[in-house]
Order: sequence, then structure tokens, then C-alpha cells
Amino acid sequence: MLHPGDSLFVHFDGKYDDSLELLKSVDFGGDAANTNKYATIFQQMFYSDKSLHYDWDLDPKDVRSYNIDQFIQFLDTLHQKAKELYNKFVVVNNPDEESKKWAQLFVQSAFNQSYSMYEYNNRKSSDKLDSAWNIFYDRLCDRLPIDSSMYISAYAICYLADNFHRYISGF
Repeated sequence: MLHPGDSLFVHFDGKYDDSLELLKSVDFGGDAANTNKYATIFQQMFYSDKSLHYDWDLDPKDVRSYNIDQFIQFLDTLHQKAKELYNKFVVVNNPDEESKKWAQLFVQSAFNQSYSMYEYNNRKSSDKLDSAWNIFYDRLCDRLPIDSSMYISAYAICYLADNFHRYISGF
């Protein structure tokens, strides 16, 4: 995360090959260093929970083969776990409001990314995708309208816009 408009100084220890260790080594300077640090803490928590950090390339359950109902149930389970993690993050760290908003958007972007991968892997099965798109489109619309508080995460807005584009263009 980088706070928009922040004057930034980032220091990290490049000897780490593991992203979690690298995240732990990051120090921020600048006007919004605390907000950036909270975002790093949330990412550490998120990526430390293997049930939330879904690796599409190392899928032991082969989510790619799920029908739409199984996949939606899978996403709903991930969302519930993510909400629990978010609540823990807030209670333990007492972050500022921008960090809270960023964490919420980060979780939403993980949902959008998971859907994109499902869609990508099932593109040849049009019956799966027709029903999947209808269900997912309603969920995308729940994230509208975009307001200025969401500018804290261009990453999340990008995934949201990309999925609307995929829906409208049919791929």
C-alpha cells in the first residue's frame, strides 16, 4: 500500500526471499507512514492465513472444477474468514480509518481476483459462466458507487473495474 499523495520513504531488507518476512522488514517514512504500516500489518495477517491466501497454481482442492454453487460457497467461506481477520486486525491494532478502509478494499479485491481466475479457468464452459456472471455481477454492483474514500486503494478499484469490463465484453 502507498497512501495517495504521500511523500514516501520506504526501507526494507532485501535479503528476504519470503514475502511475509519482507513485509515484516518494511519501514515507512513520510506523511502517512502509520497508515502505510497498518496496511502492511494487515497484509502480513492475510498472507499468513493459508486458508485466505489462495494459490491458484497450487490448488489441492481444484477449485477450478467447482460448479458455480460450489464456487460461490467457497467464496462465501473465504469472505467470512476475511471478515473475522479484519475484525481481529481492528481490535488488536486500533488502526486509523483510512487503514480500515484499505483493509476492507484489499479483501474485496481478493474476492474479485478469485472470481477472475475462476472465470479464466472455466471460459470454455459457457453454461458455467453464464450463471456465474449473473451471480457475480450482482455482487460487483454491491460495491458501487465508488466514493473518494476508496481512492486509498487503486489496486482494489482496478480489479473492480477490470471485472466490470470482463462482464460487459463477455470474456
